Amino acid sequence: MRRRMACWAMALLAPAAASGAYTWWVDQYLGTYNTYYWYATGYWNFTGTIFTSSHPDGATLLPPINVPITSDTAYEVSTQLFISASGGGFIHYVRSNSHEGSYTVALKDITKNGSACQANLVASRVLLGSVTELGRVDGVACRDWVEMRTVVTPNHLLYVYLDSTLYGPLDLAAHIPFFPTGGLAIGVKSAPIGNGIYRARLGPKDMVAPNAIPASSVISQPWQGSIDLAWQGSTDDANGRGFLDYEVYRNGSYMATLKEPGFTDQTVAAGTQYTYTIVARDQHLNTTSVQHIATALANATVNPRKVGLRPLGTYWGAAGENIDMGSGNLNYTVGVLGAKSRGIAARLALSYNSQ
Repeated sequence: MRRRMACWAMALLAPAAASGAYTWWVDQYLGTYNTYYWYATGYWNFTGTIFTSSHPDGATLLPPINVPITSDTAYEVSTQLFISASGGGFIHYVRSNSHEGSYTVALKDITKNGSACQANLVASRVLLGSVTELGRVDGVACRDWVEMRTVVTPNHLLYVYLDSTLYGPLDLAAHIPFFPTGGLAIGVKSAPIGNGIYRARLGPKDMVAPNAIPASSVISQPWQGSIDLAWQGSTDDANGRGFLDYEVYRNGSYMATLKEPGFTDQTVAAGTQYTYTIVARDQHLNTTSVQHIATALANATVNPRKVGLRPLGTYWGAAGENIDMGSGNLNYTVGVLGAKSRGIAARLALSYNSQ
């Protein structure tokens, strides 16, 4: 059921849900160097507000041994970024191995012009000093205080959030050689004055699916040329990172991604039965799903919500009366009286609209 993607990027509308009772391993503001939580390498600087590095080789913060990274190395890395000027780059290191390499997610080539900000998002594999680009999205939107999040799943998929926009998945196992395990770190390089990492959080991947959608709550209503679906909304589990969205599939094929629990299929054939699968996803990409069968009407039944003149409709009327052939709604105006005096004209007309 997973949708295959032609490219790495997939921008989705994701609600900025609260974290709830999710527990971080590390949650630190980075104005000062806290050696209990971090080990700094490279050309680093703590300014009292941010962790930064103006050097092209950059600086890295690694969590110490007291961070309980699990053996399957599925986790989230989150950084909140100060971006006050163009230039520099921010990096998340995942599945990092000191003797082999790591995967990196970099927000780089930053261009800032007033409130406008864009950058390139690049995922790479670093192996013995050699860098291989695995995927990229150019021209992503950024901002001062943007939150950059990288999520790695047990089945080796990598997702990235910039604020509420999701990019991914990138299948790490599809690129050989492959790192099945490894640690994590954050970094910054070539940063202009004012750019840096304000806050960093490291935590486990939530493994619990969102709350199930009751099958009895899914309802459908067929109309002429469409089927409406609605269902009871889902929520994330109490210890999760928050609810993300719904995906709708028809007969196994992807149809739409939605924030709200409702969907209209406008590509149905008369008299045809369809099986819809509704997938609820949380922000760590756990899922729960429910199926519903609906049949498009063989005979035309007008959707009563289709009112007024519609820009793509078919209309009929020889005397100016606009009759919508889809809904039967009539909109008609006829002039009754006209008057003109000293250059001022007035017209009286009667209008009728059946809606």
